[in-house]
Amino acid sequence: MDLLSLPTAIAAAALAVPALLLLYFLKRRRRRVVVSTTLLWLKTIQDLQASSPFQKLRRNLLLLLQLLVLLGLLGALARPTLPGVVAAGRRVIILIDHSASMNATDVVPSRLARAKAAAVELIEGLTDDPETGAVGGAMVVSFSEAARVVEPWTTDRGRLRRAVASIEPTDLPTKLGPAARLIEPYTRGVGQGGGSGVTVYVISDGRVQDRQTVAAVGGAWRYVRVGESAENLGIVSLAARRESDDPRRVRVFARLANGGDGPVTTNVSLFVNGRVQRVVPVAVGGGEGGRAGALRFTLSVPLSAVIELRHDHVDSLEADNSAWLILTPPRRVRVLLVTNGNRLLEQAIRAAGATGVVRVSPGQYERGEGMRASSDEAEASGGDGGFDAVVFDRHSPRVRPGVNSLYFNAAPPVEGLALVGRAGGGDRTELMLDWRRDHPIMRYVSLDGVLVRGSGRLSLPGGAVTLATGQSGPAVVLVSDRGTQHVVVGFDPLHSNWPMQVGFPVFMKNVLGWLSVGGRSGHGSVVRPGQAVAVPVGRGVESLVYEGPVRVAAALTGANGAAVVAFDRVGYYAAEPELVGAWGAVGVSLLDPLESRIGPVDEIDMGGQVVAGAGEAVAARQEIWRWFVWAALVGLLVEWVVYARRLGV
Repeated sequence: MDLLSLPTAIAAAALAVPALLLLYFLKRRRRRVVVSTTLLWLKTIQDLQASSPFQKLRRNLLLLLQLLVLLGLLGALARPTLPGVVAAGRRVIILIDHSASMNATDVVPSRLARAKAAAVELIEGLTDDPETGAVGGAMVVSFSEAARVVEPWTTDRGRLRRAVASIEPTDLPTKLGPAARLIEPYTRGVGQGGGSGVTVYVISDGRVQDRQTVAAVGGAWRYVRVGESAENLGIVSLAARRESDDPRRVRVFARLANGGDGPVTTNVSLFVNGRVQRVVPVAVGGGEGGRAGALRFTLSVPLSAVIELRHDHVDSLEADNSAWLILTPPRRVRVLLVTNGNRLLEQAIRAAGATGVVRVSPGQYERGEGMRASSDEAEASGGDGGFDAVVFDRHSPRVRPGVNSLYFNAAPPVEGLALVGRAGGGDRTELMLDWRRDHPIMRYVSLDGVLVRGSGRLSLPGGAVTLATGQSGPAVVLVSDRGTQHVVVGFDPLHSNWPMQVGFPVFMKNVLGWLSVGGRSGHGSVVRPGQAVAVPVGRGVESLVYEGPVRVAAALTGANGAAVVAFDRVGYYAAEPELVGAWGAVGVSLLDPLESRIGPVDEIDMGGQVVAGAGEAVAARQEIWRWFVWAALVGLLVEWVVYARRLGV
C-alpha cells in the first residue's frame, strides 16, 4: 500500500495527536465548596501538593478510542492506495507481448506467464466510479509481429480473464506499431471508450524493434516491465553456400551473440539430417558487443539436406539455442520473359540463377506463341507453359497469368491495382524514400541513392504489401490474387540508376527465389517465424500439415502445385503426408539478434514519448481513503457509547 499525500498527513498528525494528549495531561480545575469537617480534605490536600498543572497519564479507554478515530482520519488524509487495481471508472486497454523474448524463463515460469498474471491483476481491479457512475471496462490485445484483439470492450471480468489465458506463446519479433495503430480509434476517442478516459498498459520486457517509428497516440500510456535477467546465448546468423565446382561440398557460416555481462564457453554441434558431423568449443565474450567470431564449416552433404546448428549452454531462452537451414538440390529456374527487347533485364534474370529463360514479345504472349519451354529446358507441367515465373517488361497482360509473375512499369489485371501517373506529369527525378528491409524479397536490398525519372505511384487493392515507397507513393508492391503472387515495380528500371547498383541483382535473385516455387539455386534457405514459405507439393495433394512444436496447416494455392505455410514457433517440423525432397522436414529458426537480447528495458521510447516502466508492479492503483473514513466513524460511535455508559446515560 502506498500513500499519495503522506507529507500532509504527517503535518496534520504533528498538530492533532499532541493536542489530544495534552487534554489528558492537564489537571481538572477544582470547584470551591464549604464543608462541615476537615476529614474530607485529606484527598484534596494530596492533589494540591503538586505545583505542576499537569497530571500523570493514566490508562483510559476513551483516550485509546479517540486516538484510533484520529488515526483513521489522518490515514484518509494521506490518500492510501492499493497496487494492482485500476482507478475507479477508468477504461483500460491491456497490451500483452507474446513475442519470442517473452518465452524467457528468467522469471518463473516464464515472462509471458508473469505478464498474464499482471493483466489479471488489472482486470480484478476494474471498478465503477461511485461519484460519476462511470463503468470501468477493458479490452485485451495481444501483440508480437502483428496485433490481435483477443477480447473487445467488456466489463465481464470472467471473459477478460479467459481472454488473457487464451494468449499463446510465439517466437515472432516484437513490434508495438501494429498494436498502437489497432487501438488508435479508442485512444483518440473515436471508438467506444473515449480517448481521455482510456489508460493503455503495455505489459512487456520492452524489447520493441520498431520503437523509433511507433507513437503513443491519445490516452494515458503505462509500461509494465516483465523480466529480470539479460543472460542469454543465442545463434543469430546461419547461412550455407554450395561450391560451384562441387555442389556436394557446402560451406556453412554461423554467428553467436551473448547478451550477458560475462564470457560464455560452450560446445557448438553441427547436424546433417539429424546426424552430428562436427562439435567445436566456442568462447563468446560478454557485454553489449559480445559475440563469437564467425564459425565456418566445410563438409560434404547430400543434394537435399536439413542442416542444424546447436549449442549446449543452458540459458533463459531456448528458442535461439538451435537453428536450421534447408538445402535443396541445384535446379534450373524456368522463366518466361515478355519484352520487346531488354538485354539488361534478361542478363539480370540469368545472373539471378535462372538458366531456363525464354524470351517472347508481348504480341506473341497474347497470341500464346512460345508459351511452352523447349524439352531441353523443362518438362511441361501446367501453369503458363511449365515456367516457374513470368517477367513482364513494360507490358500489362490482358489475362492474369496462371503462375507467379514480376512486372516492370506494368501491372496484372487485378481489381484495385493500377499504375497512376504523377500529378502534373513531367520527367522530374524522384528518390526512393523507404523499403521493407525485413521482407525476404527486399532482404539485403538497399535503395539508397536510387533515382527514378518520371515515376508515378501504384494504386493498391486491399491486402497488398508495400515493399518500397517513392516520393509519389508505393513503388514496389506484392499482391496475392487467387492463389498466385505478383510483384509489381511501378517504374522502368531503364529510366533509373538502379540497374547500375548492387541492389538490383540482389533484388532479382530474391524475387525470383520467392516467385519460383522451390526454384532455389541450391544454397541454404532459412525459415524464420512468421515468414510465409512456398512449398512444392505436386499435383493431387489435397492437404498438407506440419507436425512439430505446434500443428501447422498449410494453405494450398493451386499454383504449380504449391502450398504456403507460416510457422509461429521455432522448432523442427515433419510434413504429413510425407513429401519427397528437402521440404519433407522444415526447421524454423529464430536468428534474430534483437530477440536474443532479452535484457528488459526500464522505459520504452515511443516516437520521442518516453513511457517509463514500474518494475513488475502494475502501475494502476485504487485510492481507499473512504475505508479509513468509515473506520473513523465506527470508532467515534464506539467512543460515544463508552462515554455514555460512564455517565450512566
